[in-house]
Amino acid sequence: MFRQMKHQKPQAAPLSKGDPWRFLEFCNLPENQRLLCLVTLVTCFVPRIAHPAIHVSGCQGSGKSMFTSLWKTVIDPSSVLLSTMPRKPEDLDLLLVRYYGLVLDNLSALSGDTCDRLCSYITGGAIEKRTLHTDLETTILKSNSVIFFSSIGSLHSRPDLTERSIVFELQRITDAARADESEVREGFQAALPEILGGVFELLARAMEIFPTLKLPRLPRMAGFAKWGYAVAEALGGRGDEFLRDYAGNSTIQTGALLERDTFFAAIVQAMDDPGIGELRGSFHEVLLILSEVAAPGEAKNGYRTLERDRTFPSARGFRKHLERIRMPLEGMDIGFTIDDQRTSRGKAFVTFYKQGQAVTGGQEPF
Repeated sequence: MFRQMKHQKPQAAPLSKGDPWRFLEFCNLPENQRLLCLVTLVTCFVPRIAHPAIHVSGCQGSGKSMFTSLWKTVIDPSSVLLSTMPRKPEDLDLLLVRYYGLVLDNLSALSGDTCDRLCSYITGGAIEKRTLHTDLETTILKSNSVIFFSSIGSLHSRPDLTERSIVFELQRITDAARADESEVREGFQAALPEILGGVFELLARAMEIFPTLKLPRLPRMAGFAKWGYAVAEALGGRGDEFLRDYAGNSTIQTGALLERDTFFAAIVQAMDDPGIGELRGSFHEVLLILSEVAAPGEAKNGYRTLERDRTFPSARGFRKHLERIRMPLEGMDIGFTIDDQRTSRGKAFVTFYKQGQAVTGGQEPF
C-alpha cells in the first residue's frame, strides 16, 4: 500500500487549533477565489475521489510558481517542487506515480493527446505497462495524483479537460509588494504546522457533515463537489457559496476557450449577430457562414482558409467537434439540433438556437 520515493520529505507535525486560512497569507490570490482555493486545498487530503486539475495562470511576476510550490509543500512535501512536461507520454505516467502532487510548471500549450491522457488520469484511469522481461504480463499502476499547471495564458481548447479543472488567475505583484523568495519560504515553513493543523481539523469536521449531505444537484466532478460542500459547511455554513464559486469558475474557463477555439468563438459571435439571422443549414453551409465570421472577407475560399487552425473543423469533422463543445455552448445559452434526414441529398442539417427559444422545423432539441 505504501511506496517510499527518494524525493519525498517528512510532513510537518500539525498543531492543534491551527488556522488553515494562513495558507492564503503567502499567496497572491484575489479575494473572490480564496474560499474556492482553501476548500480545494483541504479536499486534496480526501482519498479515492477524482481531484480536479488546478490551473494557475497569470502574467510574468504574478507568483504562479511560488503559489503551486507552496500548495505542493502542504499536500506532498518533496525535494522536487516543480516539474517540466516530459516529451514522452510514458514519462508523464511515471511522474504521476512518483508524485501525489505533480506541478507541471511554465507550460505554453497542451496537445489534444495530452489533454485526453490527463482526463483519463483525473477520473481514475489506470496506467498499464508491459512487465519487464515478459511478453504477455502487464504491471498496473494506479495514480490518484493532484495535477497542477502553471502558464501565462490558456493551454488548450478541450472542454472535457476544462470541465475537470479549476483555474486560479493571479495578478502581477508590484515591486513594492514583492518579497524575497527565501524569506517567503522561511515564513511559510514556520506557519506550516499551524496551517496543517487547521486543515486536518477542518477536514475532521467535514467528515462528520459529509454522511448527512443530500444535495439536490451536483456538477461535474461530483465527488469533489460534495466533499467541497462539506468542507465549506465546516467553515461556517458556506457550502452554497462554494458551489457558486465553483460554478462561476467555469465562466473564466469559457473565456479561455473563446480565445483558443476559433469554431466555438465563431458560433457564439454568430448567435449574437442580428445581421446573420438564423444559423442553420448543412454542415458545409454553416461552416461557410462561420468562416466569414472568424475570418471576414475570406469566405470566398470557404472554411478552407482556416484549415491550418486545428480548432476549426472540416465538414467531415463538424459533428465530432460540435459534440465536444456542447456543454460550453450550453453555458453560453446556445443549443443545437442535428437532423440527419433533413436535406434532399441526405446530408445532415444543423440548427442553432438560443436556450428557451422554440426550434423551428418540428425538430425537438436533444
